[in-house]
Amino acid sequence: IAILRSGALSGVAQEHAASVLAGMTSHEHAAVDESARTMNKKDIVEAGGVPPIVDLLHSGSQGAKKHAALALAQLSRSVEDHDSQVQVEIAQAGAISALVDWLNDPSLGPPAVAARALADLASSCADTQASIMEASAIPPLVTMMVRGNIEGRKWAAGAVAALAAGNVVNQIAIAEEQGIPPLVDLLKNQAVAGPHANATRALWHLSALPENQLTVAREGALPPLVGQLQSELPSTQEWAAAAMQSLSQDCISNCLSLVKVGAIDPLVQLLGSESADTQLY
Repeated sequence: IAILRSGALSGVAQEHAASVLAGMTSHEHAAVDESARTMNKKDIVEAGGVPPIVDLLHSGSQGAKKHAALALAQLSRSVEDHDSQVQVEIAQAGAISALVDWLNDPSLGPPAVAARALADLASSCADTQASIMEASAIPPLVTMMVRGNIEGRKWAAGAVAALAAGNVVNQIAIAEEQGIPPLVDLLKNQAVAGPHANATRALWHLSALPENQLTVAREGALPPLVGQLQSELPSTQEWAAAAMQSLSQDCISNCLSLVKVGAIDPLVQLLGSESADTQLY
């Protein structure tokens, strides 16, 4: 971190340094257990690692930028549960503007990695949700869900889900930017399985707004959501059940439509789920 801050590293060495920091915080690295990962996150933040990592988003090589964004995404998964301090620090250091620029111009950095980082930055943090929306991230995220590769669509849907969670202003903005149709299209497209989970989660949060309930149904989301109740992924089952709870809340039309598309039997089956949250939804 000290040598990153000094600016003395070559482009290749910057990439290696960013790769080390990303690896130390990775949730996908089998060699890093949970306790070590948590300690590494704390050490990086306390050692003043956030500003020099954010600087790489602006001035590093393509490889350094990618690893820096991944490190920031992983640091954004709070060191302590429900602690958004790290997310706010990353935002204040200037990460959001750089990541949104990548969404608009792939030559600046990989858009899918930017969307992934924005998803983690927005997660359960009202301050960063607002900052990302104000940085005009929603239009390019919607475009990425339509035109991006599978990885880009997956993380764009994940970012939309994180921005919409518990945030009425963003739920309205995403709907106004025509974000609902591409989410439904991702669910309908059986050939593109990667984004299904995040699209389901996004529709859950967007449907919490009464004005969006009928829009989601009219776009044809109900049959593919019923299909997600039988997903092999327990988290997707939970999010599909949660989406139906949101869609049917005080909405008789959607209740009747869900019955017609066969939602009752798989929902009854999920009452026996091992997940208490799934049972609840």
